[in-house]
Amino acid sequence: MRKIGILTMLGKGFNYNFGANLQAYALQHVVSSLGDYCEIIDYVPPHGLFKAFQRNLQYKGIRYAVSRVISIRLEEFNKKIIIKKKDADAMIQGSNNFRGQHLNFSSKTFQGFNDLSDHSKYDVYIAGSDLIWAPWFNDWETLRVYLLGFVKEGRRVSYGAVVGKWIPRWARPIFREYLEKFYLVSVRDEMSAKALREFTQDDIEVVLDPVALLRKKEWFNLLGPPRKEPKKPYVLVYDICRFKDIQREMKHVARKKGWNLVTYIPSKDSFSFYSFDPLEFLWLYQNADFAVSSSFHGTVFSVLFNRPFYAVDPSPIASEFRIRDFLEKLNLRDRFVEPKKLRLMKFDEPDWSLANSCLENERQRSLNFLKRALRGVEE
Repeated sequence: MRKIGILTMLGKGFNYNFGANLQAYALQHVVSSLGDYCEIIDYVPPHGLFKAFQRNLQYKGIRYAVSRVISIRLEEFNKKIIIKKKDADAMIQGSNNFRGQHLNFSSKTFQGFNDLSDHSKYDVYIAGSDLIWAPWFNDWETLRVYLLGFVKEGRRVSYGAVVGKWIPRWARPIFREYLEKFYLVSVRDEMSAKALREFTQDDIEVVLDPVALLRKKEWFNLLGPPRKEPKKPYVLVYDICRFKDIQREMKHVARKKGWNLVTYIPSKDSFSFYSFDPLEFLWLYQNADFAVSSSFHGTVFSVLFNRPFYAVDPSPIASEFRIRDFLEKLNLRDRFVEPKKLRLMKFDEPDWSLANSCLENERQRSLNFLKRALRGVEE
């Protein structure tokens, strides 16, 4: 039995995002189902991702101004949101419970490149999924780690890694040094593939995010009712980027449709699921009458569960290309909207037969890539 180590943006006590938890579970579940022993390498970036993002602003040249505007918008957004301590504690506890029950971590916690370089124990190392290769989210050391630069022995592959639209000058030597050492490389979107092609002669495949490798039934088997339930019917709004714009539009739409408003960000006008754990979050999607999200994973789960939805443009706070790329693959491009146009939309049902057929084709292609990547050690 091969030993597989997954390195992603998740640790036992690091990163409580719903999508981060669920994509890690999905990839580990699929790899384990192929007959391998699999664990998530418990790596915690030494300085935290947001601090790394701030430090790296100085390396971005002319793009510094744009990045600085985004960081300011984030600061302004955070000042307007008041999260109760009990809700924050419940969210962290729920996430930790999910990890304890459903994720298998390495016994040791790693906190730096040198720490990891003394610990080569896997036959295959998988880097992915999510934003692990985004230079604007990492500093020099963490990017070297996520590009598996510490690996001395064992096969290196990536699954669904995300880079972004461009690679700044300071990060280019890191990609040039380590990318060529990968056996197979896959990313989650076309923009990431384009950014990486100048650093390798090998093919770069675009695959589905791990959560989409599992079918609806496999997710449903994990779910149970949450500790508290919103009243039906409800529209689920999952957004951390364009809260003010989306909230204003969706309050109008909810009144018109007779829907209760369920939001991630706490508001006096809505039921908040900020304190929910990852599986309670999925239950909300399963039971929603409609879903609106500026989140990539929120969009994916809308599709997986066949809930009528709109994906809202998250820019300039976050990049929109990941969402648009996913929707275009499934012939659902018309579900991507600007927040200010929400009240003008029909809030109708997509063509699920075509979308589901496209999704299954992409799923099989992505699974075949993963199988090739893992079986390579047997050659």
